Amino acid sequence: MQLPVNTELLRQRRQKLESAGHALRRKFIGINQVIDGVLHAISTWYCFPHLQERCLVINLWGMTGTGKTSLVQELVRELDLEERYNHFDMRRGNDPHRKLENAVLEALDVLSEQAFVMAFDEFQHARTVDEGGFEIAQPTGNLVWQLIGNPVFQPVESSYGQEDLKNIISELEWLIAHGLEAEKGIVTKEIDLFREYCKYSRFFRTESKDESAPPLCLVPKDLINDLWEFCKPAFPTQWELKCALSEFNAPETLGFLKQRLLEMGKGTQIHSKAGLVFIIGNLDEAYSYSRSLSFGDDPDFHYSNTSDIPVIRAKRALQKRFRPEQIARLGNNFFLYPALNRMGYGRLIRQELERVAARFNELTMVPIRFHTSVNRMLLAEAVQPSLGTRPVFTSIQRWIESCLGIWVMGLAENEAATAVEVKFIAGQLRAGYLNAGGRRLHQVVHRLEGLQQVKLKVPQDDQQASVAVHESGHAVLCIVLKAQVPNVIHSWLPNDEELGFVRLRKQNREVITRTQQLNELAIILGGYAAEQVFFGADELSVGSADDLQRATALAASMVKRLGMGSKPYYVDLTTNQDALSVQDAADFDQEIRHLLDGALDFAREILKEHKDLLTALSRELADKPRLTQTDTRKILDRFPHALAAMEEIGDRMSHREIVMGVPETMRWLREKYDVIDASDVRLTYVRRTSDGIK
Repeated sequence: MQLPVNTELLRQRRQKLESAGHALRRKFIGINQVIDGVLHAISTWYCFPHLQERCLVINLWGMTGTGKTSLVQELVRELDLEERYNHFDMRRGNDPHRKLENAVLEALDVLSEQAFVMAFDEFQHARTVDEGGFEIAQPTGNLVWQLIGNPVFQPVESSYGQEDLKNIISELEWLIAHGLEAEKGIVTKEIDLFREYCKYSRFFRTESKDESAPPLCLVPKDLINDLWEFCKPAFPTQWELKCALSEFNAPETLGFLKQRLLEMGKGTQIHSKAGLVFIIGNLDEAYSYSRSLSFGDDPDFHYSNTSDIPVIRAKRALQKRFRPEQIARLGNNFFLYPALNRMGYGRLIRQELERVAARFNELTMVPIRFHTSVNRMLLAEAVQPSLGTRPVFTSIQRWIESCLGIWVMGLAENEAATAVEVKFIAGQLRAGYLNAGGRRLHQVVHRLEGLQQVKLKVPQDDQQASVAVHESGHAVLCIVLKAQVPNVIHSWLPNDEELGFVRLRKQNREVITRTQQLNELAIILGGYAAEQVFFGADELSVGSADDLQRATALAASMVKRLGMGSKPYYVDLTTNQDALSVQDAADFDQEIRHLLDGALDFAREILKEHKDLLTALSRELADKPRLTQTDTRKILDRFPHALAAMEEIGDRMSHREIVMGVPETMRWLREKYDVIDASDVRLTYVRRTSDGIK
């Protein structure tokens, strides 16, 4: 059967897509899933663009510096679509409405009914809802919503432009009504009136400061600049518009402007169904910890919290910026960028160093090798997961590429050198010049400024000991009450904003019960309780202030909003300041204090029971800036009592088991085995052993 398509062209395009995929996966690190998803989503458009009923919308959201814009640009280049590609920045500037919409309309005028690609970057700035949830009167990008929502549409001109043109017409009508006349664009009557009026008009201005200088143009140059924005494409250049206006008298000029206003209302039809539109933006609200700027954050932790963000969370975050019907127009082709893990950053650093080495070799015809110590230095110094990959590029530019000139000059002084090897030792880059036999002839040393690892020497003082105990208290309670080993425990950071923190891996959706909330209260107060257990009540540090604030807020929420106090109340003081009587407020305060006191006693009891684990973690953190999850597990393995507490939590019956009526035999099996499938009478399971799961 012969298909009604050009099969050879189809084969070439599919090969082009495959080739583009290989090239993009080589260039970009850690986003193979995004690349594959985008290529699959655009494959039909690329092969059969005119089969689409409306333009294809692809959403690329993520944290800053993750390569979203670069991916689109490289994709367009690989598919040879540069001539059909337009990129628009949605950040606000001077007259953003008119400039953006005119630029988009100009591009659509050329590409209408053709296959085209448009990218709307920094789309988070095109919000239509402000922080308070109210609609913005004149948002940027109204035309974009028309473009992605309708296959054929008539552009609604910027209301800003229409209002300006209406005001110009109104002012000219007033001048004519008061006797102003003009011939061939020059004011011939009521000249003094016109000069005086121009002093106060936003649109009509005299071109010369000399009031006696003739002639006086009815439409001066500045106004022609404004009018030209409204008169394209009828007048492709300002000169053509000026020539046309110079032939009109005053009523003819007024008629010309009214005709243009009428045409603006009619508009022209745009056919966009063959288009591919990329919506690109930063969506920090959907990314946990994206606002953390702490040096030393674990890339693997950020990766684990960003690698499986559901689309529904992204859409909820977008509700803070856009109306629901607009979010619906964005469709469901959402690709959410994950942060890079440690291995990904390592690959990125190697790739960039290879690029620098290739440049050096091209310039000097001498190979340069970067020792693994340079890679390790950059991995320790340049990686800040919450800021994406940009710090890596800027750090390599600052510390590596800035030395290229010095290393080239060293070659000029050592002509016998056939290779250069760069090592990082004690805060210095040491470039060794080697002969053909590998013997070092000379060495150039360059000290690097601004290195953080120089500051990473943990101070061995009382404050460090207090922080170590405080953070260990949080960690022990997480282990015992949540059966979770913290992903990272920080006891020291090279800044003055934070002393330390504990982070847990993001958990799947679960019911939040009163017991869980009480446990959370105890965990929040764990640092405060640990300091009491270790040092006594009179030696507490000031580091618990934030914890106490968080715990009080949680306890107040439990009592006043979540119905977890003695009575099922919900009190919203933001809408009704008189919702509480004095007696009610006193009762609530008493309940809140009762919850906090109980949680603190509970935390102290657990920490005393597991003081051996608390002591072991504190001693490690007193001399180290942090403990990874692997480090903590090694310590935890020495304390079977804590491991037993974790296992006991795992053996508790879930709400579903209670609802579905799990029999006692199944309860016994759960205590002995990890159940995989219990459908019908068949039961497949794996047995727990001391060595793992079999």
